[in-house]
Amino acid sequence: FFQSKPALKAKILLDIGEKLNQNKGFFDCALYLRDIKRSLQWWIEHYTKQHCKQGKPSRLVQLAKTELSSLIIFIEQTAAEVTQGISPEQEEFNINGWLTEFHKKLQGRLEVDVTELHDLGGFQQLKDVRNFNDEVGKGLIKLQNTLQNEFESLDVSAMDKWERKPYYILFNNLAGCTEQCPFCHEQCDRTNENHLPSTKHSVAMHRPDCLGGWRLASSGEMTVDLCTSLTGSDLRFKRQDTKEYHPYKKYQEVYPQWSIPDDKSVKSSSYWKWLVGNYTREVADLFNMKETKISSEWKALRWNDVRKDLEALYHV
Repeated sequence: FFQSKPALKAKILLDIGEKLNQNKGFFDCALYLRDIKRSLQWWIEHYTKQHCKQGKPSRLVQLAKTELSSLIIFIEQTAAEVTQGISPEQEEFNINGWLTEFHKKLQGRLEVDVTELHDLGGFQQLKDVRNFNDEVGKGLIKLQNTLQNEFESLDVSAMDKWERKPYYILFNNLAGCTEQCPFCHEQCDRTNENHLPSTKHSVAMHRPDCLGGWRLASSGEMTVDLCTSLTGSDLRFKRQDTKEYHPYKKYQEVYPQWSIPDDKSVKSSSYWKWLVGNYTREVADLFNMKETKISSEWKALRWNDVRKDLEALYHV
């Protein structure tokens, strides 16, 4: 599920559905409907930490040890490069000059304060380059052994303190555009966050517009129409900000960055029908709407069948 945006979406929807089916509350679903960006961030962090917990030692410990070994090799190679230009017969080894050059080569891979390097008192007494190389090698071995022992008790919560958090990196690589349809609140399908203005926001499969909080102005009852049916109709919608009415056919005058073509052949997925049909009250309460009569077909849908449909739809 970390391979693509659709795969991640399928995983999240399946897990939300499982929680709902097991009566574990509506919170995760509510967050997904109201704020897709926060929801994606939460789920990606959750999946990342769950993944890193697995194994003995854990994947996180294995990763830390692998990265440490790679870093030690890099430091050794960098130290050797800096030392190559120094003659062993040189009368006096200039440690400060060596440290300055060493610091330059570390930049980009390892952040070290150059003043801390120059404050290494033990090295300051070394005058022979060969002795210096020996001490560097011994120090790296000692450091590696110490850190590897500390890594054994490493917990996934340690990632929260990292400057480059893995789950933030995954979010930036996977989430794509997180804008939501102005009517049904479905997430834009574009995989590039900055796809505007060359391509507009779009969604291949919209969902019942009550999942975006839309209702009948006359009664306050939730509506279950699809955006692709509404944009070709003679109906009007009321803007949330100005409270003015606009024809659905002219929706782009209000939402010019969205493309929602009129296509009455498009149907909602069984997942959203199941959600609206079986959690009508929760959806209505979430957006402060009144419940409406829902199709018996939607109410009859069962999670096991919906799950199979979703897995087939996203090829998971």
